[in-house]
Parts: sequence; C-alpha cells; structure tokens
Amino acid sequence: AAHKYNPLVEGPVAPTLFRFALPFMLSSLLQSLYGAADLFVVGQYSGAARVSVTIAEPVTTTVFADMDGHWAQNAVMVLSAEGIVRGVQVGGASYFHPDDISCREDFLVTVMRALGAGEIPPCPTDFADDTEISAEASGYVQRALSLGIIHGSEVDGRLCFRPRDPVTRAEAAVICNAILGAETPERIPTFADNSAIPTWAKPSLYALSDLGILRGTGDGNLSPDSPISRAQAAQMLYKIRQYLAE
Repeated sequence: AAHKYNPLVEGPVAPTLFRFALPFMLSSLLQSLYGAADLFVVGQYSGAARVSVTIAEPVTTTVFADMDGHWAQNAVMVLSAEGIVRGVQVGGASYFHPDDISCREDFLVTVMRALGAGEIPPCPTDFADDTEISAEASGYVQRALSLGIIHGSEVDGRLCFRPRDPVTRAEAAVICNAILGAETPERIPTFADNSAIPTWAKPSLYALSDLGILRGTGDGNLSPDSPISRAQAAQMLYKIRQYLAE
C-alpha cells in the first residue's frame, strides 16, 4: 500500500541529510526532512517531515511482567519486538514500567528508532550538558542534532539538551506531527481544557486527536501540559507507524 506523506512538503533534500542519515536507514527510509527547529522547547517545533515507515512482522517478543492486560500491551509488544522500546530486567523478569514519565532523551531515542534509526553507537554530543546524557542515548541525540531534528535550548547562555526533563503531551504531539504533517481538522475536537492548550501546539494536538493517535485523559481533558508516560508514548508511535504504513 502507498505510504502517506505530507502533501505540503516538497523541494530538494539537503545533501548533508543523506551524509548523516544513510548509515542508519535500515528498516525505513527517512526521505525528506528539513526546516526543523527545537522539538522540545515550548513554542518551537519542527516542520513537517516526509517519512516512509516499513513495519516488519515481530520475530521475537519480550514478555513484560507489568504489561499483562494493560491498555497499551499490544503497542508495547510490537514495538519491543522491533527493538524500538525496551524495558528493564529485575530478578529474572522484564518490566516496562508503563506509567513512568518519558523524559526527553528516552522519547527522542524511541522516536529515532521508530523511524528506522537502528542502533547508533555512543558518541560525544555538542550540548553543554553532554555529561548528563546517557551513553545509550548520546549517539541518537547527536545524530538528531546533526540532522536538525533538535536544536536544544539555552540555559544560562549555554546550549543544553536537558535529557532528564519530562516531555509533555503537547510537546510529544508536536514532535509526532512533525513526522505526520497532519492538517488541523475542519471540525475542532472539543475538550474540557481547550483553553489550556498552548497556541503553538493546537494544530498538532487537534490533528492527532482527530486521527485517533492521541486521546484525552479520560476526564474530558486533553491535559496538554501533563508529562507523557512510557505507555502513552509507545501507543502514539505505534499508531503513527500504522498510519504511515497504510
């Protein structure tokens, strides 16, 4: 089936994109990505990306002891089988910790893997808080910075990534819609806290809600400023990959 792209994204791809992107284009093709701003700074977000995603059939499945019967069980199982999300081993059992908050570096690594980044070896980053970035995430962070996917944020005059800061639902929506390029629906979804949605995040939140990729928190609210959990992040990426593969 044909992949879905943002019809508004057209134009030549910068040569530097391929120089950095080709080494990790393993399961998917990152076809056109440009004009990105900081994905994690409130009020600043990336332009739409043109992305092709190939969803492989799972070949191995990790059974997480804390995911049995969980509403995100299928999404976590599929993404885990593809090496996109991971858990931790405790006493011989695997745990995903679905209700834990997704921090900036964890969310970025998950997004990069979902786009077919595969394994990227650790390396120093250009951020002033490089020592706070885990070795596992460092290669993904630097690759994303090189591609213009992230730009970091200024802290006391220094360019920082702030790897352990939580990612809000609004920020996650803007990041994910940079991949999808979904347009704001004509009929705006109604939530009890619509007035609390930041202006910069409204198009993405409304678009993803309309597509069923992002849902409310069960109390009639969208909760844009609430941190996104690991389960919510996995569910969003699972649905996005399904949408792109249609």
